[in-house]
Amino acid sequence: METVEEKVRERRRKVAQIRRRRRLRLLLILLVLALIVWGGIRIYNSDLFNIKRINVTGNSHLSDEHIVKRARVPRKTSLLKIPLKQIRNRLLQEPWVKDVRILRHLPNTLEIRIRERKPMAIIPIDESFILIDGEGFVLECRGDLKGLDMPAIRDLKIGSFQIGKRLRSKSLSNALACLRELDPDLRDSLNMVSASSADKLSLYTKDDVEILYGKAENNSKKNFIIKKILSEPGGKIIFIDVRVVSNPVVKRLEGVPKSE
Repeated sequence: METVEEKVRERRRKVAQIRRRRRLRLLLILLVLALIVWGGIRIYNSDLFNIKRINVTGNSHLSDEHIVKRARVPRKTSLLKIPLKQIRNRLLQEPWVKDVRILRHLPNTLEIRIRERKPMAIIPIDESFILIDGEGFVLECRGDLKGLDMPAIRDLKIGSFQIGKRLRSKSLSNALACLRELDPDLRDSLNMVSASSADKLSLYTKDDVEILYGKAENNSKKNFIIKKILSEPGGKIIFIDVRVVSNPVVKRLEGVPKSE
């Protein structure tokens, strides 16, 4: 029969054994963590994930070479180390780039996914022409209209501009809101837009039809009326007024103005 002292010794022995096991388990955990950290550092500093290929996607106006040059991706750099934010900010300085995503594809490919701005109109300024997108951002300035087939917005009061920056003008905003909402076929048929103020907007087609549009509101109704009138048979239309959608006015080459 065990005495009290023997029971105490046995209990102490078991407690000591449990503590040794706990220390051993903790030591093993720390060792594994250390190995993981050491391995991670070795991989991070190795050339295992060095960039070997850069794929550019989503671009149509800008060339791949131009984008790669503009991105200035550090050579012989690991995908794990590249400064994504800095590269993205550099590309966003390009006037034609609206947005950009940079993706890592392990082990060695970097993808630059570009979203370009789309030109929507031309604004003549002095002896030049500036190309703008649907939000009024200046994409570039040209000396001629070669290769461009889009409406020119005239009668604007714009003192200065900067490529890559947005033009601030209420009359321009009204004109662009109208152009954005126009049916693409109708927009393509325009050769000029007069935007002398925020509520005086006129469209001129390549077929010499003047359309008084007014404020860019009730656009879907106005666009429906314009398309309907232009598709109707009859004499050549030279004038449409849709400023009051409940009472559009049409004038044909030989005839008097009439309400639709």
